[in-house]
Amino acid sequence: MWAKRRARARRAAIARRLVAVVLLLASAETSRAIPRSEAEAVTSATAPADGPTPFDRPLVLQAHRLRGLRGEIVKLILTAEDGGELALAALAAPFQGGGETTRVPLFVEIDGASFLRHNQAPVARLEIYAYALGEQGRVAGYLAEVLAVDVRGVGETVWQSGLKYFGALELSPGSYTLRILVRNAQSGARGLVSRLLTVPTLSDDDERAIAPVFPDPPQRDCWLPIRPGSAGTAAAAAPFPFVADGQAHSPAARPVLVAERATDALIFGQPLPAGTIEGSLQLFDAAAGDGRVVAEADLQELGRGVTPGGLDWLSVRVTPPELTPGEYLFRVRLTGARGETGSSPVASLWLLAESTRERQLIWSDLRWLMSSSAGGLPPPPRAATSGAAEPPQRARGGRRVRALARDYLQAVSGLLSPPPETVRSALLELESSALGRADRSARVLRDAELKVARELAKNDAQALLPLVTMHEALYRAYRGRHLFSLVQHSRAQVERLAELFVAHGGSAKIAADILAGIGSQLQEANLPAESRRLLSRALEHDPANVPALFSMATSHEKYGEYLRATEYLERLGVERPNDEESNLRLAMNLYRTGRQRRFEELLSAMIERCSPSWTCALAHQELARSWLESGSEERAAALLERGIGRMPERHGLRFLLAHAYDRLGQPNSATEVISDVTPGDTRSERLRYDSWSNGFLEEARRSLADLAGEARSALGQAVAEIAVQEKG
Repeated sequence: MWAKRRARARRAAIARRLVAVVLLLASAETSRAIPRSEAEAVTSATAPADGPTPFDRPLVLQAHRLRGLRGEIVKLILTAEDGGELALAALAAPFQGGGETTRVPLFVEIDGASFLRHNQAPVARLEIYAYALGEQGRVAGYLAEVLAVDVRGVGETVWQSGLKYFGALELSPGSYTLRILVRNAQSGARGLVSRLLTVPTLSDDDERAIAPVFPDPPQRDCWLPIRPGSAGTAAAAAPFPFVADGQAHSPAARPVLVAERATDALIFGQPLPAGTIEGSLQLFDAAAGDGRVVAEADLQELGRGVTPGGLDWLSVRVTPPELTPGEYLFRVRLTGARGETGSSPVASLWLLAESTRERQLIWSDLRWLMSSSAGGLPPPPRAATSGAAEPPQRARGGRRVRALARDYLQAVSGLLSPPPETVRSALLELESSALGRADRSARVLRDAELKVARELAKNDAQALLPLVTMHEALYRAYRGRHLFSLVQHSRAQVERLAELFVAHGGSAKIAADILAGIGSQLQEANLPAESRRLLSRALEHDPANVPALFSMATSHEKYGEYLRATEYLERLGVERPNDEESNLRLAMNLYRTGRQRRFEELLSAMIERCSPSWTCALAHQELARSWLESGSEERAAALLERGIGRMPERHGLRFLLAHAYDRLGQPNSATEVISDVTPGDTRSERLRYDSWSNGFLEEARRSLADLAGEARSALGQAVAEIAVQEKG
């Protein structure tokens, strides 16, 4: 009797642990449905039209809080690289607080053209997430809201500038990484930015935290504002912070200044240094990332006061120095009469040339700086673009293009003999320098490099292959260093070289491998829309391209599109019928679409022929799991025992067998089978499955590297021919 009671107690404890795990997973993987009237209705502001802030006007869009967080969003927030289809800028303004937590205002600006370009619905469902991650990725504070944008009513307004969200986080003092994700729920298009954030404590001895505010240009409705819509949120519960002399000022998340032109700004703090204040605007080279101040401008005090919320404010005027136009990082430093100091977080601004006529620009007016392929402002929303790569155009002339083309040709000539690291460093320096040189530098760099590529391709298309491998390596290097303007340029350059290679008689299969390679890496970077575009283009060149078929299948599987994933996996099976991972994924997608019989046939055949590996172990587990769900515990246990005999180191088999033994009423056997499992062992075949690795891509990359090595002679001949032509 006591043995039976102990067995029942053991089973109850196991059941409680399983329920706890299921509830934890459910909290991360599901979100409660938002009522249709709440999620899809655009509500106007209830505040009067002459309200004190830009976020209290009748055109304000109302945001609603998201309930729950899906697993795909968690993965994006924790692992995705900055960037994406939606162009964003963000500003967080932390101040010292006297309590356990401090309210941190947050402004997020969403470029209207990129938003409309990647939207297919008349009423767009836009999700906004901001997560403050502390030590070891711990979530210290967050906001998650959804809003509906009726493009039919405000499309033209949105395209002219964009959307501007105002929210707030409640955070304890400390250092955080702020991850801000904006996502179109219908199309999957997203944008993500990261900011380092320090919330200081309130102490007379500490440096004051200050927030410099370059207001959006006056006398123009720059952004369509969005405000939190839920009572009790941090932003809804407190007054708008940036008010001076009774007038509210909407901070520019990424200010646009003109060299040698005076600009008025406001500085807010709690408190600001007392007495006569000296201050400066410090500028840093955004591309260098070395923290070295490249220029400094003094601040002229114009006035001061206190906001209704109790913040000190200081009105100042600053004249930026003459520097090479482009994007810079900046910080404002203050020193009071008694030696107190204040410092702002490092943020970004754009500096334009003194010859710029328009003074009142916002960053969305400068979209040609956001993309290496942009030659000017994008078309209005009524002239929708397909997103496909444009065919190469003739490079523009001009002295700057020719000079940069000569430098580029000299750099790539180093590919004629290894090692390539020297060439990579030279190109990194050339490209980073060129992108920060002038307002149209991205277009000039593109034209210069294409000018050289076309000249090389005229002699022999094979001469482009060493360039392809070099720019692909640069793309990965830029990603690792988070130089995302250069990431975008390198990615686009690889695509252009692939199309140029085919246009001059190169193999379509090789071009497909090139495009599949860069498309697969975009999938790893969580850019599904752009990834699928490149993979589809690869399959247009070569319908049987194995890396592209595999990547398209895993992309559709990742987003729950199992029928589409099955279609690509069936095509892949024709090309690689004995590939274990492809067969495993095909079986799993068949199971998810209700084709149980073929699922069992595929996995049974795979288990019979496969050698010990993570795919073989997972095949045993998934087939056994399906049998457990149908009540065939003994059959499942026998299969798992057989698998452990072949692969004793695969602990996933042991855990599932323990569960099967427990279902069979054999708790002692369940305990025994997992008794020698090491707690810290991280060998997880299921984690390997979810990592979306692409062994086919590595195979294609090695093949392309070999071809590029063989093509060095073609590159040498083409370079020599260009030299002869220039002398002639």
